Amino acid sequence: MWARPVWYEAQMRFLAVLGFPAALGLAAVLLAACGAPAPAATSWVPAPDRTVPSGSPSARPDSGPPRPVPGKVMLGAYLDLSGMDEAQSMALRRQQLGRDLRILHRYYTWTDPLPDSPAGLAPDTILLISWDGSAYAPVNNGSQDELIGRAADALARYRSPVFLRWAWEMNGDWFDWGGPRNGNNPAGFVTAWRHVHDIFVARGATNVAWVWGPNAGSVPPQPWNDMTKYYPGDAYVDWVGVSGYLMGRETPDSLFAELVRS
Repeated sequence: MWARPVWYEAQMRFLAVLGFPAALGLAAVLLAACGAPAPAATSWVPAPDRTVPSGSPSARPDSGPPRPVPGKVMLGAYLDLSGMDEAQSMALRRQQLGRDLRILHRYYTWTDPLPDSPAGLAPDTILLISWDGSAYAPVNNGSQDELIGRAADALARYRSPVFLRWAWEMNGDWFDWGGPRNGNNPAGFVTAWRHVHDIFVARGATNVAWVWGPNAGSVPPQPWNDMTKYYPGDAYVDWVGVSGYLMGRETPDSLFAELVRS
């Protein structure tokens, strides 16, 4: 169905993500949330500092966007552990896993400054940014170009590979950037996505991998709101990330079977 790597995520107390490149077989498995509750803070033992200082390009050369590797697995997390800051949380997960997270997931609002360096991350950790979207009209009329440009400049300075998931779950009705809140107009989303993408490319943020992230089920479940209506095209998408929420009796099969078999 898709000509780009795909991951699937189920959000409740955990989030499991599978990456399947179009013609490459299994590429990646990501854990993008906390998993089981963390042990009590008293069991945490700080691991040796393995972070890379800010402004250390020799340790993190600009190698373009992250790409799937056939047969390899990527483990990552969104960390929000009670009583711990991010550094402590990463150290605990390092202790539990025996290695650093491959992917660290962070959320940013539309107006937040995006990071311009990988300070605080281990050398092999890739940042996954979920960046809020916006209503379509302000993006498409150019009034947000300065804000978008600043975000692009920041990630261009970041230099290292980074995942950028902009305006995810756009086929739902719960975010300001969802089609149902923008005149039932998926084409407006496509135009906005391409506009944001083009600004990043023009600003030299070529280390960014673009993650298009619809919800597994469209709300409302109408033909006009089908996730495929929001797809910007292969030239504008590097990865596909599909969310599926466990609200009751859902199973991985009921959420993702149709996608996996497509």
